[in-house]
Amino acid sequence: MAAQKTESAPCNLEDLDRRLHGVRWRLEYASFGTLRNLSTEVPRLVESIRVMTGWLVWGEQHDMPFIEVFQRHTMFEAFSLALRTDVCPKAIKLQVLQSISILLPKLKHSLSVDYLLSIMNPIFDIPPDLGDEELLAYFATFLKSLALRLDVGNVQRCLVDVGDNQTKSLQMPMLNSAISLVFHQDPMIQTAARTAVLVVLKLPDQDVRMLVEDAVMHLLAPELNNMAFRIGQQYKDDGLKTFQWKWAGRKYNPFRYSADQTIDETIHDLHKASHHDPSRSICLVYKSGSGQAKQKFNTPTDCIVFLQQQRLPPVSME
Repeated sequence: MAAQKTESAPCNLEDLDRRLHGVRWRLEYASFGTLRNLSTEVPRLVESIRVMTGWLVWGEQHDMPFIEVFQRHTMFEAFSLALRTDVCPKAIKLQVLQSISILLPKLKHSLSVDYLLSIMNPIFDIPPDLGDEELLAYFATFLKSLALRLDVGNVQRCLVDVGDNQTKSLQMPMLNSAISLVFHQDPMIQTAARTAVLVVLKLPDQDVRMLVEDAVMHLLAPELNNMAFRIGQQYKDDGLKTFQWKWAGRKYNPFRYSADQTIDETIHDLHKASHHDPSRSICLVYKSGSGQAKQKFNTPTDCIVFLQQQRLPPVSME
């Protein structure tokens, strides 16, 4: 019987050490805006980071101590710095975010995860430009990937004491960042942020529980209520008067819609519809003096919640 072929390493520790030394100083130059010949050096650096990421993933999968070489060269600290400086080229930031998102689910050893988590907090306090759609998409993926690696044993790495010498005051920058994106208009960003929040909500850690309660009270609930009020106010300003609804899934036919109704009449109708078929989708049309708009909801209950939110008053952020 032929001997099973053993997969060869992409590099040895000496090669990795030498390559990381070059990547590290070029990444620092890029972070401080002193990298020369950007047209050639930036693509080279991006490719080097991509290759080094692949090597580290291989090392984790084959119990090779590549992570120790990364630590010795403070590579993740350099990643964190690159994401927080305005002068660092966008292409490098995108690759850094992609690399961290790839690494997080691949790291096998708890010490490797702890090392990465311990230096990520500054990224959430000073994130890359989230007004850039591409950066935001990669950032949201990174946020979700990080959250999915949290457990009772490592979540303390994500807590920061912002108190003085006499008073302890914990914050969780990752959680605050996720909450800030929960209501983003992009569904992918919403999903990633909500996943991160839900993961943290499930962690049975006393400090985290207290932070979650505080964040929900002061960040999440007021933002949700104020968003609903703003939508309702917008409809009110537009002269919103009537609603119509029908079961979704059928071709457009105006005769399948209900008659024009007030918000209370529509909610009453939908409660009856929910008892009849609680899992069927609903199409809602709302009309105003400036025109009309249509929205689809997964269930009658979802539509009822939406309508009820239109009448909510704003909550003070004080």
